[in-house]
Amino acid sequence: MAPRTTNQRIEVGDDVVLPVGRLRLPSRVIEDRGNLGVNGERILRIVTDLGEGAHDIEREVPEDVLELP
Repeated sequence: MAPRTTNQRIEVGDDVVLPVGRLRLPSRVIEDRGNLGVNGERILRIVTDLGEGAHDIEREVPEDVLELP
């Protein structure tokens, strides 16, 4: 997966990848929280499906840590 270039803006409904250590967790953007982060970073709410039998995890992350698949 290639890192996102600066001209690609992630939108609500987009499928994204959240890198966590060696893992790449497929997720979906469910809300744009706005520029609430440090120095005005854009914060996005995402949901990660961990598979059958596990609960989905929702979290808020800065846009720049996410990758487009």
